[in-house]
Amino acid sequence: MKSLGTVNDMNHKGELLVKTSEAHRPGTWVFDRRKIKIGHVVKTIGPVASPYLIVKVSDIPESERMHLLNNEIFSDKELESKFRNKKRGSKHGKKKRRPR
Repeated sequence: MKSLGTVNDMNHKGELLVKTSEAHRPGTWVFDRRKIKIGHVVKTIGPVASPYLIVKVSDIPESERMHLLNNEIFSDKELESKFRNKKRGSKHGKKKRRPR
C-alpha cells in the first residue's frame, strides 16, 4: 500500500481534505490502514509544491469520518482492482439496441 497523505480536515459536504506530497489522479481509490475502502480522489488542489487532495467518502457515517482526521490514508492498485472486478456483473451488461 502506498501512502497518499494525512487527513487534515472535512468540508461541509463530508469530503476529506488530505495533505499530500504529490498529485494523484481523480478516481484513485482510497483506503485506511485496515484496508477498508474510504472513497475516491475527486481532485487535486493547491500549489504543486504542497498539494491537497479532495476525497469523496463513500457510505461511511459522519462519526466514523471524524475518526479519520489526522490519520494516514493509502492507495493500493491490487485492492482497487479487486473491488472493481467485484462490482462487475449483471448491472453492467451490454446495452440493448432499439429496434428500427
